[in-house]
Amino acid sequence: MTIAEGRALVDCVARHKAVFQVGVEDRSIIYYHKMAELARNGALGKLRAIHVKLPPGDAYPKEQSVPVPTDLNYEMWLGPAPFHPYTPNITEAMYWRQVRDFSGGLLTDWGAHLLDTAQVANSAELSGPVEVEGQGEVPKDSMVSTFSKYKLHYRYANGVDLFVESGGVAIRIEGTDGWVGNKRLARSPGKQFARLLRKKFPTETNKIWPLPPYEHRNFLDCVKSRKPTTYTAETGIGSARPCTSATSRWNLAASSTGTRKPSPSYATTRPTPSAPSIAERLE
Repeated sequence: MTIAEGRALVDCVARHKAVFQVGVEDRSIIYYHKMAELARNGALGKLRAIHVKLPPGDAYPKEQSVPVPTDLNYEMWLGPAPFHPYTPNITEAMYWRQVRDFSGGLLTDWGAHLLDTAQVANSAELSGPVEVEGQGEVPKDSMVSTFSKYKLHYRYANGVDLFVESGGVAIRIEGTDGWVGNKRLARSPGKQFARLLRKKFPTETNKIWPLPPYEHRNFLDCVKSRKPTTYTAETGIGSARPCTSATSRWNLAASSTGTRKPSPSYATTRPTPSAPSIAERLE
């Protein structure tokens, strides 16, 4: 989904006064919530920088096209995406997620998690960075057409820098008075932060919302109460902005070891279907 399509989704949800939930669990994970709470409430001093590591992509070899299985409606699976020949693994999650016409690769896949936490810590969940620069590599001779290696530098209007690179799963939030972070998904920051993690903030002045239940329970509760969900459509596109801005071709220079151009073998051989716009589909 592009930023423009995300805006169309937000407008549609608002127009129909719908209860909408973007299904990401990280805001309900106590360690991420606590680190963001510390940053937003000044426990780390003035926020200076956030460092995030995300997994690198793969380099799956190219595959020869094969007949489409009789029990698969491949045209429906492709939907509005450009035509790709059917290959043995194209519908497998970790394959299609790294094909540019279907997804943004591991940068957007994992970025939807840890970059959201970074933005919440920076009180930027409804906005996003104002600048981004960096470079990435697309593997050669591979069905993968997204960046498998990348190194990015984002800048926010409040002066905070966000550094993102491939090579693991980690987040580190730095302020003028200290830092907090963890490695691996949803793990405790560690014993060295025990005192900091026990720090409490008065409810009436706390600059972050209380730890919410997981997204499934939260959605059902909001259907009954008609209150906004933890991840509204607006916050969903906010957390997506760092991901989509980096994968846009005009924002990220390709390395000499890769190419951003789609493989010629993926050229369309079918007529373009007359599909409705996303705004029409949302109605």
